[in-house]
Order: sequence, then structure tokens, then C-alpha cells
Amino acid sequence: RGSFGEIDGCTVERCRQIGLEVRNGGSLIVNNCDIKNNQTHGLTIGSLAEYCRVTRSAIHHNQLEGILFTLSTIAEIKNNTIFHNGMRGISTDGGIITIQGNKIFENWFWGISLKTRTSGNVQNNEIFSNKCGGIRVGTNYSARILIDSNTIRDHPGPALHTEVLRPETERLLKDTSTQSKIQKGMPQDEVTLYISPPMVTDRNIIRKNGVGKLLKTNPLEICANCHSKGDMQKCSKCRKTQYCGKACQKQHWNKHKRICKIISGE
Repeated sequence: RGSFGEIDGCTVERCRQIGLEVRNGGSLIVNNCDIKNNQTHGLTIGSLAEYCRVTRSAIHHNQLEGILFTLSTIAEIKNNTIFHNGMRGISTDGGIITIQGNKIFENWFWGISLKTRTSGNVQNNEIFSNKCGGIRVGTNYSARILIDSNTIRDHPGPALHTEVLRPETERLLKDTSTQSKIQKGMPQDEVTLYISPPMVTDRNIIRKNGVGKLLKTNPLEICANCHSKGDMQKCSKCRKTQYCGKACQKQHWNKHKRICKIISGE
């Protein structure tokens, strides 16, 4: 049996790596905390954590995931505000998780990502304005996910996206050597990739979301910082974001640097 901790009414910020972490049989209760501006994740649950409950906290402006739940037993994420994180608001990789009554918005990837045999109850959340979409369900094997009574709105991508195995993936799975490599990342009692679709009730409110695929359009010729038009110069690293001059590029760098690394593959 691991250690137990309770953190109440604290600010956790500017940590060199993770703001808070519980693992190796430990249990943690976090209440009414402000977890922000950490160099990797705001909170990591796992691997092998026994239990974690996070309530009434703000988790924001962390460089990677707001909350990462990985290869652990049980977690409850209730009545929090999770926003402006550099990747997903909540990302899960195995275990049983309840995500209830949260506001999850303006994270750089998905609001919530559920995968790698995560069983989840996603209920009564307000999920909006995340950069990719609302909820993504990945390769989840036999685990079941319930999505009920959420408001999912104002995303450029889909409100709910469930991965499907592409024909090229299915062809690769027939190759013994390739399948052996894929199995290294699987739960021990699984032998192939497959996805169990989530259970989605008709009590969800879904509005003003985009389509499953991003539309191909001509990029706007405006400065990413001041939004002026005219002759633009592209960021020398990602070659995508444009600026009217060096001054605007310098002012915008703190906002741009996370997505720049992703686009340029650094």
C-alpha cells in the first residue's frame, strides 16, 4: 500500500516538470487548488496510482496536459476549471475515471482524450473552444465510456470523435512482425487493436462544432499578433504562422511557441 496525501487551498506553479504527481500505489486528494504554469503536466495520476480525487480546482497554462491519467486504478475529476493547457485538458491511458461537472475550454488539442482501455463516465461537463475538438475516443479495447448530459460547443473540429482502424492499419496487423511491435504498447491480455464505441445519450447538448475533417481553405493573409493585412513574413521554424514584422513576432512568441514545436516536429 502506498502513501496518502491531501492538498487543499494551495497554489502549485512554475515547477520544472510536473505540478503534482501521484504514482506507485499512492492516493491523493486535491481540493480548491490553483495548478498553473508548470513545464510539463499540471497533474499526473500514475503510473500505478491507487486513487486520486480532484475537486474545485483550476488547472491551466501548463505546457502539456492539464491532467494526465495513465495506467492507474480510479480517479474522480469533479467541478474543476481546466483551460489554456498546451495539449489536452484531460488525457487518459487506462483505468476507471469519472469526469463530472467540469469546465474544459481553450486547450490546444482536445478537451478530453480517452484511450488505451479507459473506462469513463463523462457527465455534466461544459466543454468548449478547444483547438481540435471536444472529446476524442482512441484505441480503447474492451473498456466502455458513457458520455451523458454534457454541453459540447464551439469547436473547429468535431464535438465527439471516435477513431476507426484504417485499412492500412488492418493490413499491417496481419503481418506477424508488425503485430509484435504494436503489442508492446497494449494491455497484457489484449492481442490486437480494436475500438469499443462510446455510449452517447440524447441528453448531450451539441452545437456550433466543426466537421470530422478540417476544411481545406486558403490561409488568411493577416498578422497572427495584430491582425493587420499586408506583406507577411512566416515563422522561420514552422513556416506556417505569419507576422507583419519582427516586433509582432516577438510579442506573439509566448503564445506561438508550443504549437510551433508541434508543427515543426522539434
